[in-house]
Amino acid sequence: MYSRFYVKNIFTKFPKIELLTQQNQVIGSTNYTIANNGKAYINNIYVEPEYRKNGDGSRLLKYTEHILRDYHHTEKIALLVHEPFQDEVTSFFKKNDYVISCDSYKIYDEGVTLFELIPMHKYL
Repeated sequence: MYSRFYVKNIFTKFPKIELLTQQNQVIGSTNYTIANNGKAYINNIYVEPEYRKNGDGSRLLKYTEHILRDYHHTEKIALLVHEPFQDEVTSFFKKNDYVISCDSYKIYDEGVTLFELIPMHKYL
């Protein structure tokens, strides 16, 4: 399956965590921003489609939370879900104990796909 996580630039403005297979192939990654007052933002989380729905995304998210809590002393993580209509992105974060921050969502049209922009957060 996979062998490890690789953390790049942990104490810079552009930290990134990669999820690697045993053959060192990158199958997922996340990046984040540290804000003031114990808050961080997950800017992006991605897992290759063939590795989804088997726990790899949750494992990557949990490791990212570990880094944020233990190395950056983060107390709250916020993110903005870009969810295509009838997709399961929000349910993935809910399964990992994130909650929706407000009930009104904005819509983003990138020309091909309409996305709901759903703010979510979690206290560590």
